[in-house]
Amino acid sequence: MKRRLLTAAAAIPLVVAGTVTALAAPASANCGSHSWSNKDSDSGYTLDSSPIRSGPHESCGTVRTVGASTMLYYHCFTTNESGNTWTHVRIAGTETYGWVFDDHLNDHGSFKRC
Repeated sequence: MKRRLLTAAAAIPLVVAGTVTALAAPASANCGSHSWSNKDSDSGYTLDSSPIRSGPHESCGTVRTVGASTMLYYHCFTTNESGNTWTHVRIAGTETYGWVFDDHLNDHGSFKRC
């Protein structure tokens, strides 16, 4: 939540100046171009059925869908082109990695930027 407030506060001068241009995210939305590293030792749980995606955008392919209360190990987070935060995770007990939209996570995901 704190990250979103800071992002919103930073955008206010741009909106006031009238220099913001809205662009639709492309279908691929840079799904494979976001680097990550394991910077975070925290973990969390999904709030609901959640897709683990190949990149930090809803248009990126689903690697796997997990049910509510699935434990995930956090690596780091990024902010996508739409201003949404996503956490790179590993599903506990597996070697399955991917990105989860932070609103699906009980604690809003990692606080370590990728």
